[in-house]
Amino acid sequence: MGRNRTAGLLAVVGGLLLLGAHATFGLGTVALAADVARALAPPDLRAAIQGALVPMFLVASMGGLAVVLGGILYSRNHVLAGHLFVDLGAGIGVLGLVLMAAVALVGGSLTGFLGFLLGPAGIGIVLAILAHRKAKR
Repeated sequence: MGRNRTAGLLAVVGGLLLLGAHATFGLGTVALAADVARALAPPDLRAAIQGALVPMFLVASMGGLAVVLGGILYSRNHVLAGHLFVDLGAGIGVLGLVLMAAVALVGGSLTGFLGFLLGPAGIGIVLAILAHRKAKR
């Protein structure tokens, strides 16, 4: 099996796990990007930046389905588009996991984070991260 087909399979399985867990982690990431754009961008560019974020928000809201679609794109050697769907659907992968771990550590709930990580959503994110790293143009 080729490298991108393997990445596609990992992403599809990860996406199905995310779908089963009703996970949409990318929404928070895109919302954060919109908040940063509102705070830092010059007033004349804010509307354009926020308009560019709308398609990203729509993809991120699909959660696991976006990861599945990204896996299909990987298997058809559309790696760049696959990365976009997988990353947005999984909440930008490693960054999302690091942020969740930091919140758990600050809140004193490392056990809750480990429970999440070993559940379907956590495994789905890990598989999405592995798929992203495996796919090559």
